[in-house]
Amino acid sequence: MEALGGAGYLEHEIDINIARLYRESQVNVIWEGTTNVLSDDVARVMKGKRGPAMIGAFEKYIAEVSADKSVADEFAAWKQWVQGMDLEATRADARNVTYKLAHVIVRALLLRNAAKTGDRVDIEIAKRWQNADLSGDHEYDQEILYGQKTAKL
Repeated sequence: MEALGGAGYLEHEIDINIARLYRESQVNVIWEGTTNVLSDDVARVMKGKRGPAMIGAFEKYIAEVSADKSVADEFAAWKQWVQGMDLEATRADARNVTYKLAHVIVRALLLRNAAKTGDRVDIEIAKRWQNADLSGDHEYDQEILYGQKTAKL
């Protein structure tokens, strides 16, 4: 910005908008840093004194919200995988550990919601997530993104 003087500071010229470029260059650092910090915190808590209680709470919650036994099985596999790691290994793979846990929880919630509402779009979303197949039946794509064409009264 100094080299360009006032032109480097002004933001109305897109070609030389250094101020905007400088501001936006920090976004990736913040974005990635937040995920890594939060994942590291999850790993630290899981391997700390309260880890068994946290894992037990997730296990209980998943059993309550999902009647689908495969969700509990997926969580059990995740639990076994994590319990086989020490703190350093968990922290080294913290992002993956956290994402896999989130995947199981989201799956349980989507299945519960689909069972509760019985709505065909909710069922389709749960199926797509469960099968990790986002191609799905394109008949529902419009409703998934924008909702029904007519209002529910």
